[in-house]
Amino acid sequence: RAASRMLSVKCSVFDFAGAIQGAYDDSGATFDAATGERLSASDLTDDYAALKALVRERIMADTVSGSYFDVEPFAEGVLDGDQWYLDEDGLTVFANIYEIGTGGVPLQLR
Repeated sequence: RAASRMLSVKCSVFDFAGAIQGAYDDSGATFDAATGERLSASDLTDDYAALKALVRERIMADTVSGSYFDVEPFAEGVLDGDQWYLDEDGLTVFANIYEIGTGGVPLQLR
């Protein structure tokens, strides 16, 4: 999708400083391929409010069963941060490990 106009990447970091468990952090970044400017999710659409509503709706539906917590605040603000990226299937938003559940939670939105 729009591969000639945008470059989107996901970066995963694992930091182990000797404690029982390491620290994990994932982040996404999307750039204008021509200018190198970092794009926000609002740059992807003419109707950012509708995109945010759709993402919120899908996250809430996909996490209705299972051991999730604090899903609603995550769903409300996920596009405002760096927990999304684009790939050949469309928009992916993700929660970092332990953010809304016991593991990392990828949510594919097409």
